[in-house]
Amino acid sequence: MDQEIIQRLKKVTLTEEEEERTVVDEAAVSKGVEDCKLSCLGKLYAKKTFLLRVLRPLIRKVWNLEKLRAVKIRTNVVKIFFETQAVMEKTLRDGPWCFSNNLLALQRWDQMRIFPILPSRTCDTGSMLVV
Repeated sequence: MDQEIIQRLKKVTLTEEEEERTVVDEAAVSKGVEDCKLSCLGKLYAKKTFLLRVLRPLIRKVWNLEKLRAVKIRTNVVKIFFETQAVMEKTLRDGPWCFSNNLLALQRWDQMRIFPILPSRTCDTGSMLVV
C-alpha cells in the first residue's frame, strides 16, 4: 500500500502557475526531518478523548522532563518531540506507559513511512493484554 501511494505521489505534476508560487526551502525541510528524528508517535488507548493540555503535564511529570513538545495528530494520537536521543531511547525502552489508567503505546517516527503504523486493537504489556 505504501509503495502504491508513493508511486501516485511521484506522478503528481504542477501547473506553471503553481510551480512559480511553490518555493521549497531545503534548509527548513532538512531541519524538520532532523527534528522528527527525535520524535515518536503515541496512541492513547482510552474510552474518552484526552485533551493534549491535560495529557502534557502528566507525561512531563512521569517522564521527569522540564520541557515537552507534543502535537495532536488526531483523537488520542500525539507526536512527541524529545530533547535528546538518550531520553527518547529510555522512554521507548521503559514503555508501555499508563496515564490515568489508560495505556500510551509509543512508536519511533520513521521518515520512510507516509502513514505510520500504530497498533489498532491490542497491545501486549507483558502481564496483561489490553484490547
